[in-house]
Amino acid sequence: MKLRYWIISLLLCFLTFGIVACSDDDNKSEVELPQDAPYELAEYLKDYTYEQLDDFKRGTFVMQQYRVVYTTMDSRDLPVKVSMYMAVPQNPLRVFVDCHATISADAQAPTVGGPAIMASPDLIPLMNAVVIAPDYIGYGESVDHTHLFADVALNGNTVVDGVKVAYDLLYSLDRNVAVDRPSYILGASQGGGVALSAQRIIENEAGLSDYIHLQESYVGSGAYDFGRIFDVWTREWSSNSFPCGALLGVLGMFDECPDEFGGIKVDDLFSEAFIATGIVEAVKSKTYDNSQITTFVVQGLQKAYGDAAFPVPNERIFSPAMMDEKSDVYQRVKSYFSRGNAYMSVGTGMWVPSHRVNMFHSPEDEVVPYVLTEELMAYFDGQGYKNYTFKATSGNHTGSCIAAYTEAIRRILFSY
Repeated sequence: MKLRYWIISLLLCFLTFGIVACSDDDNKSEVELPQDAPYELAEYLKDYTYEQLDDFKRGTFVMQQYRVVYTTMDSRDLPVKVSMYMAVPQNPLRVFVDCHATISADAQAPTVGGPAIMASPDLIPLMNAVVIAPDYIGYGESVDHTHLFADVALNGNTVVDGVKVAYDLLYSLDRNVAVDRPSYILGASQGGGVALSAQRIIENEAGLSDYIHLQESYVGSGAYDFGRIFDVWTREWSSNSFPCGALLGVLGMFDECPDEFGGIKVDDLFSEAFIATGIVEAVKSKTYDNSQITTFVVQGLQKAYGDAAFPVPNERIFSPAMMDEKSDVYQRVKSYFSRGNAYMSVGTGMWVPSHRVNMFHSPEDEVVPYVLTEELMAYFDGQGYKNYTFKATSGNHTGSCIAAYTEAIRRILFSY
């Protein structure tokens, strides 16, 4: 029993620091790929070795890591090459599909700076899992594309296409045993909405769920409904702890629907002082992370208003038109965000999950409103779906996401 609690503590420690380490062994084993393979091993990353603790008595853990490039479809149904991180242990017991949270810097993409929190290689020896961590369109191989932040269905499809390629690659790598193992989808924050969307897509595609042996999903503090997020950020909350969130969505809107929203400009949506901070250029550069961009905004607005107010008051972020919910600009932008729903995607009909959904969220979350999880549970109840679990976590958004991952891994490793 003491060992179990020790492992959980170790997991939390790793989740908090997200350590990524590689050995100096850079030997590459040759892999013969079929000529018509829908992917390429763009890069073989260094083998990762880990000396197991005595309590595990499994000796040295060896895992191969790959950067894989594959083709998916963008919002216009045009092919685009994207990338994913993939970790392959020698004898995996399970498969984890990791959906990364919101990033602004390309350096944070799984294939660039290392996998997301949950998929840190230092955790994999404990999980003994194949880890599949796709970059969303707009990062990694597709960094020259605009990231469609609010298009949760598109991001879910990117992940599912990556999962299909990963299973094909497992056969090529002679890891056939892995494709018979149970699989789990995990994600928090934006990744929570993407994970739920991926589950919906997998369950709706005939035979795919059986092929990947999906067991359940774990979603924490999830952005399941961008329309609802837009309402809360602009109307129900008077200030914002994630001031670049709305901008990420708007830039995606301009790129995805230029004919529909081409008459709207950034200046129509955001205040002059907000734009003057340089946030638009900072976000488009994909050089700065969320914390750095927030610092730019707060410091820039301090010059205009004389104080470093945080969370940032809405009237300092949005234009007068966006502060008026009856304005044409507000209604049009809201119509775009409302399309970003993970469980009621436009044109797909009502969805009732066929696998368990495990939800986690803190009522104190200052970024993704807690009401999103409440409304997701209400939707499930309304559909007669009862095979879900919910656990209220504590703390702010980041703490809630870490708690969700920790609890997810604990449940999987120790079977509840």
